[in-house]
Amino acid sequence: MVTFQGKADSRDAWLLLVCRSHLGLALTTSELSGSFRVGDEVYDDLTVGQDFPVFYDRLRETSGKLVGFEVLPLVDRGVISTALRALHYVHVLGEGTAFQILITRPAERVERTTDQAFGGRVFKSTSGWLALTVPLYFLDPSDLQTIGQANLDWILVEAGG
Repeated sequence: MVTFQGKADSRDAWLLLVCRSHLGLALTTSELSGSFRVGDEVYDDLTVGQDFPVFYDRLRETSGKLVGFEVLPLVDRGVISTALRALHYVHVLGEGTAFQILITRPAERVERTTDQAFGGRVFKSTSGWLALTVPLYFLDPSDLQTIGQANLDWILVEAGG
């Protein structure tokens, strides 16, 4: 279990979703840009110069529990769709214009919230994996608790490529 220790109060804190065969997560105390490394993989920013490249909605069970995010990227949808389409925890919506990324398996019907957040970054690795940043201010304490308890890979992010 991971605890967030007040980081959600910072407008500069971000949740990094690293979309590879198993979903990986990391917390950053500032927004990533340029490039970063996870192990041997270098991730480069596909959204350089974009002010609001991604829109997010939370996905919740009818009970209110967070189960994931609906992501609407405004850049490189073809690249993003290709990278996410085969992942078991991602549902592609429409013609690949939006994606549902699940952090836990829903036990009930899932609903999309309408309290949209925007911003964040999209990164692509040298092997074709994607990573997306989600602003932590968008999440409430129960969301953070769910994320901290999720059976996911917590990863180490190193600056630069």
